[in-house]
Amino acid sequence: MAHSPLALFKFRFQLTISLLLCFLVLTKAETLLAQPDLVITSGTPTVTPATARIYTQEGTSSYFQGVPSTQASKKVIMPFTVDNKDFRTNLGLTNPGAAVPGVLVSLVDGNGLTRGSLTTTIPAYGMKQINKINEVLITASGSEDLEAGYLVLETDGPIVGWTSQIDNLTQDFSIVVGKPADTTDTKLLIPSTASTGSFTSTFAAVNLSDLANTVEIRSRENGGTVRGSVRLTIPPKGMISY
Repeated sequence: MAHSPLALFKFRFQLTISLLLCFLVLTKAETLLAQPDLVITSGTPTVTPATARIYTQEGTSSYFQGVPSTQASKKVIMPFTVDNKDFRTNLGLTNPGAAVPGVLVSLVDGNGLTRGSLTTTIPAYGMKQINKINEVLITASGSEDLEAGYLVLETDGPIVGWTSQIDNLTQDFSIVVGKPADTTDTKLLIPSTASTGSFTSTFAAVNLSDLANTVEIRSRENGGTVRGSVRLTIPPKGMISY
């Protein structure tokens, strides 16, 4: 796979961009065929890199990278969720603790308005998966359909949230683990983006502030030269996606 330039993002707001967790095998019916999570414990106070390959019966696959259990939080942001004729999004909730937390899941649109919500619980040291989360939330709340938005997970005990965005035709998928809502960064780097052949990158950003915020996006060539930049304003509690 060829990659186009690095994308350097300078943010003036809280933003959530995420990586990976858990051990999950997806099939067409989205049945979990493995243990809900995989815990690695090191006998020494060092970082233990870990990854798990996830694959489908259709031949698609991806990798989860292990995340520290300290990333669990009582408020988690999932920066993008989509449900349309081409893609669906499944939500996963993983509980690393012995308590049984209650979870409020909310779907928020690009203007910062909550369009659907539900409450659920997660077993001690367990996991819960909700397939086609946008459709489930909209149906539960009786709201109008919303193809794309972001998720807010609020709980009374630390959890890790993650989503799987799946191509409805090929079953190809990607996994994103949410970040705690109190994570604050003003400058983030996306290591590689693609716009070549059959590969194209998308982008989503969430503004967690009660005020409108401005994002400056810079695209660089492989040699480091800036190819272009743009400044965009995101509504309070809103999002942008391309």
